[in-house]
Amino acid sequence: MQKSVFEFPHLINELVVDDTLFARAYRETPARHRALIKTCIARLYDWYGGGKELGGKVACAWRGGFESIHAFQPVDFCVVLCDATLVSPARLLAGLVPALACGVSSVLVVRLGDGAWSHSLLTALELAGQEMAVDMTTDQARQFLTDLSSSNASGLVVDLGVNAEEVDVRVAVAGKVGTYTPTFDGNISVWMDESQPVDLEALAFAQPDVSCTVYGADVYLPADNFFYDGDDIQSFLTTTGDAAFVPVSRVNDVLPKYRIVLSPGHEGCWVWPDLRPEHFHIHRTAWTIGV
Repeated sequence: MQKSVFEFPHLINELVVDDTLFARAYRETPARHRALIKTCIARLYDWYGGGKELGGKVACAWRGGFESIHAFQPVDFCVVLCDATLVSPARLLAGLVPALACGVSSVLVVRLGDGAWSHSLLTALELAGQEMAVDMTTDQARQFLTDLSSSNASGLVVDLGVNAEEVDVRVAVAGKVGTYTPTFDGNISVWMDESQPVDLEALAFAQPDVSCTVYGADVYLPADNFFYDGDDIQSFLTTTGDAAFVPVSRVNDVLPKYRIVLSPGHEGCWVWPDLRPEHFHIHRTAWTIGV
């Protein structure tokens, strides 16, 4: 029997971002930036399986003399939570697209605070096919999450960064609702090799709200959040952090030191390495002896 589609509380209908804002953002986002967003979406769909497997059962017989069944299916809903300080389309997509690719039928993006949405965020949502986005106050978000927890539905809240003193997601959700909060120190390291250059302008579009430190070739820096720190390769290789952009020839050197390593061609992309497809499934296990 087909699983019924979960519906969010009707109050969100009064809070959704107007369709005209999506259309305007799309028109005013340059084609080269839309292409970066599309590449990010495509990579994430590939990485998370593209919805090939929405659920299933795995039966096993064990040498210990028992049998098991592992059953899994997508959770009923996913809420991607952020606040107005997040303006990176790549990092927003890294929290959103996995839910879509893993077959979650009801997905909502909730932004805390007010002010205009950046064109890049709205364009990213539209290109991902996600126009269910709302603005909420902290009080509304706290009540909304509490209501979801008491609905007896299964779900996941992907918290991309909100003030825990205002909305503590771990306190607000319970029952069948889980949470995931990525780790990111807000810094990106770049090794600039003129023979395999990182497209810094594309990186500036995808990551306008973090600090990007460039090593290697002394090149033009496209934005105020970019800083140059010399061409000493040993100095670069001794740095550690969450994310680095390097030529393919340097990937194996830096992978032990960084959680996210991206090479030229992926300047508009992002992924949360520990956000796995299993986060978007509800799991059930049976152990039996005999028939």
